[in-house]
Amino acid sequence: MKKRLISIILATALLFACSVCSISLADTDEAEKETASGGAYYDENGEMQLVAASTRPLDGDFSFTRVLLGTGSVSTLTLSLYGGYYIEENMRSMLGTSDSAYVLTVTVSGSNIRIYNGSSLLYSGLNATLMRVNLNESAGYLTVSGCGSGYANGKSYLGNLALSVNSDGSLRVINIVPTAHYLYGLVPYEMSESWELETLRSQAVTCKTYAFAFPGSSSDYDITDSVSYQGYRGYKAGYPKCMQACVDVCGDLLTKDGRIYLTFYGATNGGETENPKNAFGSPELEHAYEVKFDNLDFEFATNRRQTLEIRYGQPIENELFKSLIETEAEKELGCSVEALSVIRAYASDPKYPGVRRNMTMLQLEVYFADENGNEFSMPLGIAMTKLKSVGIFTKNYKIYWGSNVPGGYEVYFCRYGHGIGLSQCGAQAHSLHGFDYREILAFYFSLFDMTVIREDNPERPFAYTKDVLAYGTVTGSRVNFRSGPSTNYPSLFKVVQGDHLDVVGERNGWLMCIYNNTLGYIRGDYTDILLFPAPGEGIITTAYGEAVADTVITDVPSVFGETVGELPLGTSVTVLRSIGSYLYITSEAGDGFVPAECVNILAAPSGRKF
Repeated sequence: MKKRLISIILATALLFACSVCSISLADTDEAEKETASGGAYYDENGEMQLVAASTRPLDGDFSFTRVLLGTGSVSTLTLSLYGGYYIEENMRSMLGTSDSAYVLTVTVSGSNIRIYNGSSLLYSGLNATLMRVNLNESAGYLTVSGCGSGYANGKSYLGNLALSVNSDGSLRVINIVPTAHYLYGLVPYEMSESWELETLRSQAVTCKTYAFAFPGSSSDYDITDSVSYQGYRGYKAGYPKCMQACVDVCGDLLTKDGRIYLTFYGATNGGETENPKNAFGSPELEHAYEVKFDNLDFEFATNRRQTLEIRYGQPIENELFKSLIETEAEKELGCSVEALSVIRAYASDPKYPGVRRNMTMLQLEVYFADENGNEFSMPLGIAMTKLKSVGIFTKNYKIYWGSNVPGGYEVYFCRYGHGIGLSQCGAQAHSLHGFDYREILAFYFSLFDMTVIREDNPERPFAYTKDVLAYGTVTGSRVNFRSGPSTNYPSLFKVVQGDHLDVVGERNGWLMCIYNNTLGYIRGDYTDILLFPAPGEGIITTAYGEAVADTVITDVPSVFGETVGELPLGTSVTVLRSIGSYLYITSEAGDGFVPAECVNILAAPSGRKF
């Protein structure tokens, strides 16, 4: 026993002279690699992927994000519409209000989608797309129900819905939503509405980039709504600050070397950022991230860590820590001892190369008394994981490290998550120190560039789904505004003389119009058409042509229009606008609308396509 004590005492001087000298008493490999919930994507074969198979071109249009919704393996869903919608495939209009939803039952029949309102069949076909008339947030939303345990059940959505049938006969539902509105379903749930606007903006750009880099992208969607991959929650009002941040960063995207890569984020990093290779075991994105200190995260997230205080030369007050020291020493010595005090301490043995705040060992010099009352000091190495296994630390954090403090040492147990990319607590700390969102992102994604992309702002300007071809006014005293182009379709409401209409098309002599965020139909002879809805552009020649049949010229694009002239065969015309099956022309015979079939297009003006 005496020889053993002497060797231990002699070794004490070596322990703190060289940090690589340690007595390891336990296996230090603590945790499994991060799972999918940490951000990695696993394909259908269970293989991890961090990089998308194909590169999305940066000169493309990023105005919409396509999200595959988790609707469960069901063949019937209920959709409640609170606003103006239409079915793109047959242009059937549907109108719900905030007080009275327009309820649809969507079901699978063979390989077809069928859409009912009550017992009325509105549409049947291979695919169906429910389109919002107006993409603005204030113009309404729809709610999905009937999908059981599916993640989308009971949630509300902006944007459009694409419906089709999966190979197993279940419904496939994809939310095609303005990208800023996609972020509405993420940012308010990732951060607090009370946090700084710059913090929220940094989160919005990070979420957006992640979505467009998602490795599992299919031909018909960009990302799923799974909680493993951001957990898109649709739309819920009441977060104006978060939503402002989402709109504010329209056109911003993080890229590296001309590509879009996954931009990870988590609650805290514990004072040091991490590399994807360390967290996921995959080298795919190792080149895209730096390991660096983040002292602002550590200072801000005081409630996201646990601390073991060690005071040199004083009795050990933490009974669990004292018992652990004694147990580990007794294994080494083969006899019982009492731990009196800790003389020195430090964290050692980085878990991965290049990290300095993810340590696996706690090195101690401890003053003991043996069973005979003899006092001595000895070095002792304890695996950091044992601090949790004996109950000193209790949280599900990830890393251990420590620092010298006056009169002792503190061991920290921190980092909730993988530590890669944006730290949400760290971003808030940066904001409070005066950094804007671009500077925050430059810190956490230091190897990325901020790239300007095409992303239309869905709130500015007023955003119709359909292009407005002409302006019109109602000429009848009280005219039905119907859901389809005939009197067989129900009236949505009445419009009155002088009401403004935005004309977006024509069917069977009925004008397809937008009125008060609702798409509907009005008979052509109850309107007066004013062309060119952007007066600043003036009159634009679309094409030149020649009449191939005698026809009449009417005042509206409709068989119900009033005749304002006659166009003889062979007459040269200038085409100014196309609305449905009619052209608006100017000619020596007069100006107005003629059937498109009666005009042969000869040429388009230089630089324009008809």
